[in-house]
Amino acid sequence: MRILHLSDLHLTGQFQNFEEIWSGPSPHLAPGSFDFVVVSGDLSQRAEPSEYEQLYAFLERSVLPLLKVRQRQRVVLVPGNHDVDWTADIGDRLSIEEELSKNSNFGDLLRRAAFEPEKSLLRVSIGRYGHLDVLRIDPSRYPSRFEHVQRFLSRFYEGSLPPEAFRPFVLTTADDAEHWSAHVFPDSGIAFYGFSSCSRNDRHWTGAMLNAKAIERARLHAEAHARDCIRIAIWHHGFGSDRGRPDYLSTQDIGLLYNAGFRLGFHGHTHQAAYKTFEELFKERFFVVSTGSLGAGSEERPDAIGNQFSIAHVYPGHIDVEVFNRHNSGSYEKNQERRRHTFLEPTIARLDQLSHAVRHRRTWTVDSDGIAKVEIEMEDVTLRGEVTLALIEKPFCSVLAQEKADTSTGPMTVERKDLPDERIRFTLSAAQEVRLDHLRWSYRISNCLALNQMDLQARKESHSSLEHLHSGLDGRPYTVRFPCDELTLTLRFPDLVRMNPNAESRQVVALRRAEERGQERWINSPLEIKRGRLDGSANHVQFTIPSPLVGHRYLVACEPADTGRPHDVGISQLLSWLMEECRDKPPTPGSLPVALTQNFDRELSHLLGSSPGRDSSWMCYLWHPGRHKLMTALGMFPNRAWAVRFSWGEGVAGHALRFGQETGWVRGDSSHRSLIFKSNPGASPEGDYSWIVCIPILTSIRNPVAIGVLGFAGNSRGGPAEQQLREYAQYIARTGNQPFTDEGYIDFRNRLFSVVHSAFWQSLRSWKEHTPRREALVRLICDELGLPSPPVEAPAIPRPPL
Repeated sequence: MRILHLSDLHLTGQFQNFEEIWSGPSPHLAPGSFDFVVVSGDLSQRAEPSEYEQLYAFLERSVLPLLKVRQRQRVVLVPGNHDVDWTADIGDRLSIEEELSKNSNFGDLLRRAAFEPEKSLLRVSIGRYGHLDVLRIDPSRYPSRFEHVQRFLSRFYEGSLPPEAFRPFVLTTADDAEHWSAHVFPDSGIAFYGFSSCSRNDRHWTGAMLNAKAIERARLHAEAHARDCIRIAIWHHGFGSDRGRPDYLSTQDIGLLYNAGFRLGFHGHTHQAAYKTFEELFKERFFVVSTGSLGAGSEERPDAIGNQFSIAHVYPGHIDVEVFNRHNSGSYEKNQERRRHTFLEPTIARLDQLSHAVRHRRTWTVDSDGIAKVEIEMEDVTLRGEVTLALIEKPFCSVLAQEKADTSTGPMTVERKDLPDERIRFTLSAAQEVRLDHLRWSYRISNCLALNQMDLQARKESHSSLEHLHSGLDGRPYTVRFPCDELTLTLRFPDLVRMNPNAESRQVVALRRAEERGQERWINSPLEIKRGRLDGSANHVQFTIPSPLVGHRYLVACEPADTGRPHDVGISQLLSWLMEECRDKPPTPGSLPVALTQNFDRELSHLLGSSPGRDSSWMCYLWHPGRHKLMTALGMFPNRAWAVRFSWGEGVAGHALRFGQETGWVRGDSSHRSLIFKSNPGASPEGDYSWIVCIPILTSIRNPVAIGVLGFAGNSRGGPAEQQLREYAQYIARTGNQPFTDEGYIDFRNRLFSVVHSAFWQSLRSWKEHTPRREALVRLICDELGLPSPPVEAPAIPRPPL
């Protein structure tokens, strides 16, 4: 949002009318180029009605046309000390002699009035002839000094928005707590609150302060109507060191605003030295846009910064300020340096936020095997300290990252750290400030995005931020940890994977951290999305947002059009029964798992020439529909492997189940295909196996649906059986998704595929303890696979194409 900041419009010195003032700034201010205009006080020179008539005409003629949307409430006006009418009758003169005769403590009251004017109704001044003038303020008459400016404000804002969006100043009431205004724009995510820093200002005491009750009432209004908005405070006076000191506010006043939730302020009446002190004190916690006088001459306020105006570019994450100064020629020129301030969240590590990138792009490109390449590109980068390049959270199987990032100054080492909850963090570190034209880095990640609806249904566990997506959509989140001017998030899918082409099938969500019922969680921030742009096509979705909020999470998602091959009710019931028989009951002679194990071992020995030895193992994993896990059911394996289980698509076994095709892995494979492997330190230490082969157990050739996997695993040692399987694993790993071309491996694949399915399904068909429905289903599957009635001699089953 673009905001024009003006202040101190009162005509003095060489300026006789607003046309003379405006001739300098106007060439820099194009019509329709601002979202808002802020005028921070001193709207007049002497608070005379004729001055407000001129101001009204000036605003109508020159200021309102600058707005993109011509609404009067988009011009935020606050009063200044020159808007206090010093001619107003605000009290009664007192005789010191008479008051002392009535009250012997009257002298003490006078002394306190000089130091605490905000708490006293007495005013003391030195008269023209050197005598003391004492005035007792009449609370009923005191607000009359604002009558002229109040009349002007009421006229200017007549017919503005309803109270929840616009609340005008009420300056002519005796209650100073009403001295505030509200300009709330929920659709733009911004709210301006005006405050009078002249609530106790009059001709006898020219001091400045903000009323604490007014700030509290503004806070309550903001909590009700501007909760998700950037809150900006507007007032007039600058800063000094002592509270109540004439003409200056103190840092205590800003503390009141800060405690009320304000992090950004605009003011005029600028005094440069005090402003520098303020910057040192508040730093990143509160940022002030201070602008010198537009109209006042140097003789009016010699210690102020004048003639000046500012343009602020406000984003939810930061603000940029450009300052224009008037030169002797009468023209205005922009300062070379643009001031920037980033709004830091106290819960976010500040170290990351010290870095910055102008453009930041993150692209997830998914292959048909479910392995994605994530490319991170940044331009015009400033690195300070440690910077998080990626913090990877579930769901995923494995990650393989570049060890070094490519930068315009050469390679930089990227460090990996494994965190609790299976998270992985990748960071860059710069001992001193480093400026780069570009930074590029990438990593590959497996099983992180759904390719069809079956993937979504089977993947029970996912990150909590995905809960905010519409049903049937999947995506990847990115949490902003350092500021940038523009962030682009992109998901790309292969041509073989069809995404739903409807606009409703693409979604972007912005989330912010919040505490609900004592627990921290991510909650939706819908206003933030309106600032960005969502684009997409059949295989692509992209979201671009300027200045994303540091600490916010942005989630880009789309809907896979393919339903996949979900298990029907009959298959799910069959799997539940198999898991009960194979895992919930102890194996006994003649039980189903024992019969299946013996049948598998016999058929595999026949195929391989011998049974796998002690240095290897084979396991039959079955999908548990209730637990959403691929779990060990039977086989020949070490006892510790009984606890091994995989989520959908996880590990070599999960990959074979997800895609319904044989899958191989060999240790030492440096290609991205190695990411299908999932180490399990608790049950299968990484050093145990050097190769793995998994064959999916299907229910049909025409419409392959896997219900489990037969997995073989071993190390480099072993007999002839292991050597054949290891060579086959190497060939599959090297071939990937490409068709087999070696006739010998094609024959071995077909025979192994036939043995696995014959041994499994024929054993089930021979099992006598079936219900009629289950018996009919197993018979139907055997017919679908072309299995003859027992006895079986490992018939050749036509394998489904890749």
